[in-house]
Amino acid sequence: MRRLLRILLNAATVLSLVLCLAVGCLWVSTFEKRFDWDWSYQRGPLVHERHFCANRGNLLLVFRNAHAQAPCTGCSLQWHWRVLAVQRYDYPPGHQWSVYVHAGALVIAFAALPAGRALAKTRRDRGTHGTHCAACGYDCRATPERCPECGTVLVTAATPAREGKGETEGV
Repeated sequence: MRRLLRILLNAATVLSLVLCLAVGCLWVSTFEKRFDWDWSYQRGPLVHERHFCANRGNLLLVFRNAHAQAPCTGCSLQWHWRVLAVQRYDYPPGHQWSVYVHAGALVIAFAALPAGRALAKTRRDRGTHGTHCAACGYDCRATPERCPECGTVLVTAATPAREGKGETEGV
């Protein structure tokens, strides 16, 4: 079970890093060019429209499910917070959701998991070279030959003997 969780966490980290790089490239390129993607389909009397727009570092995603000629009756939900905004517009038989987000906020959000994993690995590996048991992680500075916790024989690099230190002091 632990192995499966580690594999899933590694996959999520890689996906997060790829999305971070993709959104970062899109963010930088939107300052030079505007990107618009539209797609729609009709199911019965309702038209389902999707619109994505990227311009000057801002991303807009619109979901509209309504009759083609339905008039908008007003905004029923509007929520704004510095880098994120959500709006809902009501149409008599349907509605429209609009989500606005700053691309820089997405880059930071997608970079959080890889950065956190790298930081945790750095902290975990710092200062443990040759002083901790490889089997259980116990601090073995007091007993460099054998781990007192699990009994594992420690393999450490031989330290050079201080030959002549006592002999040269007396002369």
